[in-house]
Amino acid sequence: MLAFLTLAVCCIVIGLLLFVFWGNLKTFARSLYLVMAGFWLIVGVTAQFYWEDLRPLMNIPVDRTVAGVVFFILFSFNFIRWRMQRAAQRHDSEEHSPRRSRVVHREYDPTFDFSDTKPNDAKPPNGFKEGPPPV
Repeated sequence: MLAFLTLAVCCIVIGLLLFVFWGNLKTFARSLYLVMAGFWLIVGVTAQFYWEDLRPLMNIPVDRTVAGVVFFILFSFNFIRWRMQRAAQRHDSEEHSPRRSRVVHREYDPTFDFSDTKPNDAKPPNGFKEGPPPV
């Protein structure tokens, strides 16, 4: 009976925390993994704390360590999914934000102009394109 009372108190605490921090959670779909992670953490801690009281109610005999590992895996899965979802949202918001231009506008410097701007009249008189005539 005491275990069920503790679980009810934990659910009330989760409800109050959701009520207080609901503005930060924005939508329930975005925070579902966080809520589930908190739920599995509370259920796991409660099950470990009241293990001896819950043992007669078990239909399948399970070791305390195995149950703790299962609850920890469920908590970790939901918590990691929540963090990955937030990271993906942050990446998407950065991707759509305007980026700074990487082109640096500099003044024109004729010493670094390597384009061919010679007029056709400037050809050497010997018929060669450039340089001295062959010997």
